[in-house]
Amino acid sequence: MISLDNAGTRALSLITAQNGASVTVNYSDYTIATGAYARGIPILTTITGATTTEICASPASGVIRDIDLVTIHNTYAGSHAMTLQVTSAVGGPFILETPTLAQGDSVKFTHGSGFDGRDSSNQTKFVMPGYLPLSGGTISGALTLSAALTYGGVTLTNAVTGTGNMVLATAPTFTTSINSGTTFTAFAGATTLLTIGGTGATSVVNIPGTKSGTTSTSAAVTINSLGVAENAFVGSTLNVTGITTLGGAIVGPATATVFNTVSTTINAFGAATTGLNIGGNASHIGIGTGGVGYSGTRHFHAFTSDGASTIALLEWFGGQFTGAAGDTAFLVGGSFSPTFIATQTASEAVGVVATARFAEPVITNNLTGGFAITKAATVFIVSAPTEGTTNAALWVDTGNVIVGGNTRLGGLTAPTVALDVTGAALISTTMTVTGGFGCNTKAAQTAYASGGALAAYGAGANGLDSGANMSALHALVVNMRAALVANGVMS
Repeated sequence: MISLDNAGTRALSLITAQNGASVTVNYSDYTIATGAYARGIPILTTITGATTTEICASPASGVIRDIDLVTIHNTYAGSHAMTLQVTSAVGGPFILETPTLAQGDSVKFTHGSGFDGRDSSNQTKFVMPGYLPLSGGTISGALTLSAALTYGGVTLTNAVTGTGNMVLATAPTFTTSINSGTTFTAFAGATTLLTIGGTGATSVVNIPGTKSGTTSTSAAVTINSLGVAENAFVGSTLNVTGITTLGGAIVGPATATVFNTVSTTINAFGAATTGLNIGGNASHIGIGTGGVGYSGTRHFHAFTSDGASTIALLEWFGGQFTGAAGDTAFLVGGSFSPTFIATQTASEAVGVVATARFAEPVITNNLTGGFAITKAATVFIVSAPTEGTTNAALWVDTGNVIVGGNTRLGGLTAPTVALDVTGAALISTTMTVTGGFGCNTKAAQTAYASGGALAAYGAGANGLDSGANMSALHALVVNMRAALVANGVMS
């Protein structure tokens, strides 16, 4: 209780450090001579400056003034330090309370319960300056900690703030957020788990902070519902059974297993214009295996097909797309077009430089029961388009074509000669044969048949000047026919 008497003309005053406070004082006067109580008129004071203001005057002589209620409300736009005191002509001043109030907060005094703080929502605020063990009770207002709080069955229904540590001795249930830069140590041992959020589809786990350091736990962190991670650090296994939205980059050590579940679906594209970036343009990426320093991207898989289809593929590029107006140069399913390939600066030869290289499939034939591989090839083209003005299954637009092995045109059997043509062949310009020439299964002839000599032409009864010249012409025709038959041109 605060009582003011006339001795020394004691009064109640407030020192404000800023320019905003609203004060209400209720009091009752006790007349000593008669023993009568009289309720005083509430005193309302508005303070607009940094000053000392009397908020309740001294009583008259022979009267004791009991202060029933004092409410001090901070109207300043910020933190405000104040001092409530009793002033006296004899001694003093006598300090009663030195509250520091946030904007909208207030301090309240009643003669029945003393002082308590209230936040802007009129919830009671408790300030605990030391180590305070709580063994029970309900705290309905905000709890401010400046040291450690040991949990022992306390129910917290409002915010807990402060700079101290909160030690939870048993398994608590949080009904609201833990925020304001809280460092939360959740694992007491290797076998314990931290369960964040509920199991419902609408439960959200928000991890906005960053944890750094080298110490990690061997226990798993399980998120059973929708999770949003922004700059979160997970030192051990993170098991996600719901959807996890990653607000930034996933940063790990030099060797880290990020996704190691049996089946993980990563929806990386939020809109048609966004992409998925894996590594930098100078990185070495391994898919199915580790990256190597002599390859930009390395694909390597070793698996057995599950038999769910009639096909099995090591790599599968499929899908569909639609061109846009202006896509007139080409529309292709895949393009290999390096910006450039620069050889090393060294005194050595390079065997092959190419945009694409295909090696034989190294087939291990495990077929049984007399079954065989019908067709085997390094490159197999299934079909040709039919929608173009000119269509082809394989089109070499420019440049030379060099074939190191035998080539068959038409038919399905393997060729045994450099060029094996089954079916008709059309040569629309000159064909020069520098070696032997054979037709209709005849062996190629490497020597020309002699045509003999034909004497000079002369007029005669049969158009020839002599019988000898007629014989020479006959012999020439015979030799020409023999040569055509030998080369397969005539039968």
